[in-house]
Amino acid sequence: MRRALTIAALFVLSGCTAPSGGNETGAQKADGPPPTVLPPMEKAQGPDVTSDSTMLATEQNGERLFLRRCGVCHLEGGMGTQILARRVPADQAKLQDRIGLTPDFVIRTARNGMGAMPRISRVEATDAELTAIAAYLSRRR
Repeated sequence: MRRALTIAALFVLSGCTAPSGGNETGAQKADGPPPTVLPPMEKAQGPDVTSDSTMLATEQNGERLFLRRCGVCHLEGGMGTQILARRVPADQAKLQDRIGLTPDFVIRTARNGMGAMPRISRVEATDAELTAIAAYLSRRR
């Protein structure tokens, strides 16, 4: 009896660790659709604004930085845009369309967070980057 249990246990264990026998690759085994490739948020790709050589530069392109750092939430369909659409006029739901933003308000809100928006640390956006973004957003005062 004991010998039969030992043989049965070895049989079960060997079946669990045996290779599948097929020559399928990991990608073929996975179920579901292939990953979606999202187009860039910008129409024309320029130089990378997130490289070490430009992160501390005082003259940065605020619009490009906004698209790369803030666009995922504050462009059409983003969570930030949807939340703002309930609080401000419809034509100002997208952050770059807002009127009356000041650089100080933008920087303070980004660094401290507001409502569902988390605080943006100096690692996520340097002071120079945030200043450029704030200048871009406050251009429509």
